[in-house]
Amino acid sequence: MRAVPVQTGFTLIELLVTLTIAAILLAIGVPAFNSSIASARASDGANSLLAALELARSEAMRRGVTVSVCRVTAVPATACINAAGGSFVAADWAAGWMIFADTAVGGTVGVFDAGPPADEVVTFQQQFAPGAATRVEIVETKGVGIATYRPDGLRVGAELVFRVAYPQAAQGAGQSCRQVTVNATGQAAIARINC
Repeated sequence: MRAVPVQTGFTLIELLVTLTIAAILLAIGVPAFNSSIASARASDGANSLLAALELARSEAMRRGVTVSVCRVTAVPATACINAAGGSFVAADWAAGWMIFADTAVGGTVGVFDAGPPADEVVTFQQQFAPGAATRVEIVETKGVGIATYRPDGLRVGAELVFRVAYPQAAQGAGQSCRQVTVNATGQAAIARINC
């Protein structure tokens, strides 16, 4: 006697059930994944800004001169610019920033002197995804426009507050954002806020 070959594989019903379960899992998982990406990008922007502020403060103490962080719209920059530029609105630090030391003899403290003699540029932060429809937004909300640190590590001027969000509108009102606050003593902190 000959054995009848057994056919292996999936039935149509089994395949449809598997596809339905996969579609349900994707419908649940994709929005959660998008929210995680938005949260991570907001965190990245806030951490980059916090690192720049802490670097400026430590450089001021190390060098014994005033060191500032200001918004720029192009690299290399010849001035601090808080106005709109390119695809960035006014006061959006995602356009980039520079840290500079007030080393120009006779220059104005807290103002970048392009020279000669020129202030020393410590570092630049490039733009965050220029021209992209969804990118991090880092808006300085008090209109100060510059963070200046004295040689003793204290800040010059009023409190600074930055609102960091990604993307601007795509995730809705429940989107998690970050707030970077720099107090009058120069200490900076990040807090999670709702947009």
